[in-house]
Amino acid sequence: MDKSNEVDLKKAKEKAEESETKFRAILENSRDAIGVSVKGTHVFCNPAYLKLFGFVDNNELVGTPILDRFPKSHRDQIFQNIQNRATVMPSPSFYESRCIKKDGTEFDIDMNVATFELKGEKYSVGIIRDITARKQAEEALRISKDMLSETEKIGKVGGWSFNIDTMKQTWTDEVYRIHELEISPNPSIEQGINYYTAESRPIIEKAVKRAIEFGEEYDLDLEIITAKGNRRAVHAIGKADLKNRRIYGFFQDITDRKRTEEALRNSEEKYRLQFLNMNSYNSLYEVVTDKDGKPCDFRFIMVNHAYEKYVGKTADELIGKTLLEVYPETEQYWIDKMAEVATTGVPSWFENYSKVMNTHTEINLFVPQKGQLAMTTGNIDDRKKAENALRVREAMHSKMISNIGDVIVIIDQNGINRYKSPNIEKWFGWTPEDVLGRSAFDNVHPDDLEKGQAFIGALALIPSGSDTTEVRYRCKDGTYKWIEITIVNLLHDTSINGFLGNYHDITEKKKAEAEKEKMDHQLNQMQKLESLGVFAGGIAHDFNNLLQGIFASIELAKIYSKDEKSVLSLSKAMETLGRASNLSQQLLTFAKGGAPIKKAGPLFPILADAAKFALSGSQVLCNFSIDDALWNCNFDENQLSQVIDNIVINGQQAMPLGGSIDISARNIILNDGDKFALKAGKYIKISIKDHGTGIPAEHMSKIFDPFFTTKSKGHGLGLPTCYSIISRHDGLIEVESEIGKGSVFHIYLPAIETCSLPKSNIANIEHKGRGRALLMDDEEVLRETIGEMLKYFGYTVITASTGEEAVKIFETEKEKGNDFSVLIFDLTVPGSIGGIGAIEQIRKICKSTPAIVISGYSEKGVITNPLEYGFTASLNKPFNLESLRSILSKTVVPASS
Repeated sequence: MDKSNEVDLKKAKEKAEESETKFRAILENSRDAIGVSVKGTHVFCNPAYLKLFGFVDNNELVGTPILDRFPKSHRDQIFQNIQNRATVMPSPSFYESRCIKKDGTEFDIDMNVATFELKGEKYSVGIIRDITARKQAEEALRISKDMLSETEKIGKVGGWSFNIDTMKQTWTDEVYRIHELEISPNPSIEQGINYYTAESRPIIEKAVKRAIEFGEEYDLDLEIITAKGNRRAVHAIGKADLKNRRIYGFFQDITDRKRTEEALRNSEEKYRLQFLNMNSYNSLYEVVTDKDGKPCDFRFIMVNHAYEKYVGKTADELIGKTLLEVYPETEQYWIDKMAEVATTGVPSWFENYSKVMNTHTEINLFVPQKGQLAMTTGNIDDRKKAENALRVREAMHSKMISNIGDVIVIIDQNGINRYKSPNIEKWFGWTPEDVLGRSAFDNVHPDDLEKGQAFIGALALIPSGSDTTEVRYRCKDGTYKWIEITIVNLLHDTSINGFLGNYHDITEKKKAEAEKEKMDHQLNQMQKLESLGVFAGGIAHDFNNLLQGIFASIELAKIYSKDEKSVLSLSKAMETLGRASNLSQQLLTFAKGGAPIKKAGPLFPILADAAKFALSGSQVLCNFSIDDALWNCNFDENQLSQVIDNIVINGQQAMPLGGSIDISARNIILNDGDKFALKAGKYIKISIKDHGTGIPAEHMSKIFDPFFTTKSKGHGLGLPTCYSIISRHDGLIEVESEIGKGSVFHIYLPAIETCSLPKSNIANIEHKGRGRALLMDDEEVLRETIGEMLKYFGYTVITASTGEEAVKIFETEKEKGNDFSVLIFDLTVPGSIGGIGAIEQIRKICKSTPAIVISGYSEKGVITNPLEYGFTASLNKPFNLESLRSILSKTVVPASS
């Protein structure tokens, strides 16, 4: 070999060694894992390769099969890929697989394989990267998408977008479901708009056009006709992203909400109290129009308490005034927006930021009825803060959940909370961190726990099954709210792997149902008493007339009898008749004629006397607790005494071994809605509490029913009588009871702070009558017996059987110059003008003659207010000599002989 060839060979060798050193340095320092193999066996591994698989020394891998680093399930495919690279396709190849570390841990890889031939030997070079983190991120994204899809189903809300330049549109699955369409290639903009009704189409077209041209957002409640011909109300929200040339937004099925709003509009008065006490700021306006009939202003009709607090003005300062009178700085935009809804009748939902209040609000405008406009405003500051902190997709998710207004939950197969939406804090006070990892049943009311567990247990057996139940849920402050839980079993779904559901607060609904049930019961009670009243009134007149005849006859017999035994027997008969009269009076209390004869005065003396009298001779004590400055009342002393007597005796009978009854009387002020049967104002609340056996739960709804009794000798009129008396005093009676601890009756009576008590005008018990008395009654026996009573007092009695006859007698005697000392007329005479008609005609002739109206039963106010009808006084049948003597002494001026 010549010298020049030796030099060339040496240079080539040096160059090769330099190249090998250079490439080995690259391989040694590469961050990618690089391995070289011949015939499927490792011949070289760089440090990154060793580190990736958990080896320290190259010798640990060199000489070992490449397939040992792959799971058995992947080896056939890897071997085939290596063969293909070596024979058919020697160019580089990229594919994903799984590998095994030295400790047996599996992980995901991305592999790039190339082959080359050196000195007749075929080599394979593999560049491997760990893609475990990427795979986990992809799986998390898939779970997030699946969760979003399920949430869309529950909330009936989907998303959409379209490119302004290409007008290509994209819908989420829920938008297809709302339109009742099969999921297919996305429809065009024109097709989507054509699903809107004829009334809604121009509105959405205008909104979309302005969004494209000016970037305006829109928020509309409209209607569509689905592919199956069903009419649905929808909530369409559109936002413009002109920078990226797209329009996007949300689309929600609000058909149920719209139906609810319609029901509320038709039941405005029924839900007035709920309107006043809602957390949102609610206001109702009368539409004020200009000379052309266009809305130009809005007059306040009603605002709720939250609205008063929000604007810092009371309802009295707002109602009757217009919006521009109260807020002259109101922007024309607001007037135009409100006028549009008032004119079209199409509700509008939108968000607003108030610089003055520094609050974000959610506003809903709608027309409850023609000529009116309602505005519901809710504070959404918390939601806005959360939305601004989240990524775009998470913000969309949060907004949908917020729009639903319910708490979204995920519970695993063991009943442990895996997810709670942030608005759980708004509704229940808990933060998601407070409840995550704890049992979903921790805050369920103990009485509902078994029910809730059975509900989840049954649902666990039904893949994809869903159901709804109601339980009480404990808030962070210790109070309980009623919630409606809707759960879907997605245990089989790997993205959820649990129960997906929502908690809906139905506390107000439950309260309304309970109040309605209570109101229905009380109305039913009143109807029962009314029916009994009709029955009682029908027999009262004849019964009391009979009693009157017997009363008078026995009393006169006692007076004229000289035999002591006869007088004693007659006295006992009078006592029996007295009890019969009391029973009759209880029946009459239910009739319209049992109206109380009220007088203003203090309550405590009546309470004390009636209670002490009822307990006299028993082993039961009475404790009183009375406000020092207890207000006065207008009340019927006899009827109220009867109420206290009945309740106290019931309490005494509930304590056969003795005990005590606690009676309290307090001044209270009721607001609207405190007691549905009572108007707002001042009341005296009387509470009568015993410590007896209590009333069984199954009897609580019947205790005020006529003739219902659990006593062997009871007649079932005591408590119904109390109920009727208190009702006719414009009051209310309620009862609470607990078995083994006793019962307490609460009585509410309208109060007056002061009263002017009439001066005592009690006449001398003795009465000597002179002159003539004109007595009119259709019953002959009563004309005879009452006539005898009048004669006993010294009157000459002239009788008449009808009102016409009485008027004729009076006119005839007047023409003769003869006067009457007193007129006593029966109120009701079948086939005659009766007492009222007779006194009307007589008063045209003479206004001074004392006249007393008597009746066994009356639906008219003449008995309680005789002066308004021309009479001097009134007297209920049956009456005795003492009652007649008293009324004559007060009304009759002795006439000349």
